[in-house]
Amino acid sequence: MSFHILHILTHGSKITVDRGCLICNFPDKSERKVPLADILIIIIAAKGIGFSNEALSSLAKRNAIILHCDENYKPIAITAKLSHIVHKQLFEKQIEKDEKFNRSLWKHILIKKIGNQVALLDEIAPYHSLKNEIIKIECEGIIQKIYWKFYFGTFQQNTPKNREHQQAQHPINQKLNYGYAVLGAIVHRSIVAHGLNPLIGIHHRYYFKSYPLVYDLIEPLRPFCDAALYKFYSENNEKDIKTWAKFIAGKLVNSKIDNRSRKTKLLYAIDFYVSSVAECFYQNKIKKPFVPELTKEFLKNE
Repeated sequence: MSFHILHILTHGSKITVDRGCLICNFPDKSERKVPLADILIIIIAAKGIGFSNEALSSLAKRNAIILHCDENYKPIAITAKLSHIVHKQLFEKQIEKDEKFNRSLWKHILIKKIGNQVALLDEIAPYHSLKNEIIKIECEGIIQKIYWKFYFGTFQQNTPKNREHQQAQHPINQKLNYGYAVLGAIVHRSIVAHGLNPLIGIHHRYYFKSYPLVYDLIEPLRPFCDAALYKFYSENNEKDIKTWAKFIAGKLVNSKIDNRSRKTKLLYAIDFYVSSVAECFYQNKIKKPFVPELTKEFLKNE
């Protein structure tokens, strides 16, 4: 099976389904068909898009995610399947997990995140000092300041002054936020598919319109988006966000990484990662789940 991240960029497009295919009808009377089974995410960045109820329900049944953006490609909402509990025991153990379990699992995830950040800086900013700070895992805020200092420094005159999470003004931060939103949608899809409830986090806590478990599990994957953005700026003359949107979608869908001595698509590695976290909850054991690791091959992949 091949997966697609579809971008709907034409105002006034209408989305329907017919005979197992999603059909996008454009205002100029042209259309595009894609098998429903192949759709991972639909990204909407246009006005007046219409979905038939059958299209929405068909996408939800297949755990596809719809990511809604404004005209500037700023992610503003997602449409996802209602959380379903595949394993009653898994849901109960998500609720009943104790702080010791949480701390151990979160520490492992955090160490993997910083390890991936170090691996990226080793390639693009070899004189960085982050590797000397990784033992101070409890000082995550300080570690992240050091990381962003060296990461942003690789963009030279385009360097942002700081990392902007909300209402980002700098183009690099805007692109990072967009890439993280796409990555979060992929993680969200896997969470639902494996019977975990995205509202019950490990470290992050629930607040209105949030999905704590998505924010938890995306952390070690963020450096993959950072690496893709560095590659994008290094190789593309056109650096507008529309070009970036297509670039990051292709990078996340097509890139391969090492997974236990064999090459596998990053998409499948993410799914295996979420599955291994679900297994931790199901077995109620504090163990180290599989987490995708960033290697220099990811930067070299076309």
